[in-house]
Amino acid sequence: TGNRATPTATVKAGGKTLVQGVDFDVVTYDKVPGPASAIIKGIGLYEGEINTNYKIILNNMGTVKVASQSATSIKLTWNKVPYADKYNVYYTHGGKQITKSVTTESITVTSLTPGTKYTFKVEAEDVISGKSAAKEAAETA
Repeated sequence: TGNRATPTATVKAGGKTLVQGVDFDVVTYDKVPGPASAIIKGIGLYEGEINTNYKIILNNMGTVKVASQSATSIKLTWNKVPYADKYNVYYTHGGKQITKSVTTESITVTSLTPGTKYTFKVEAEDVISGKSAAKEAAETA
């Protein structure tokens, strides 16, 4: 669950930038990631309305943290992203791009080569809008 997404709008009339909540309101009923629409309605001296479309994206992931590591494994953790269906973890091992998907906010990657620097990229994904901004953590196993 999440709060209704209320987009911020910039509206101009006759060269004047109007104030949201004073000169106009934004009405939207969409709250999940993906395509969304809003109605901008004039208030007071400003009348009329206009429909507009926009896209609700997943929240930023925040920081990927190294919870623990050994010579051959590493455990990464991150904060939950509302509406994320899964998290994709990307890294290169032995010259090959590896992708692992998890549905929780952590992963333990094993069978790493000792003394090798790895860069892990974690991406939240939902089935409607796609992926969020990704975060990276670089560590040496």
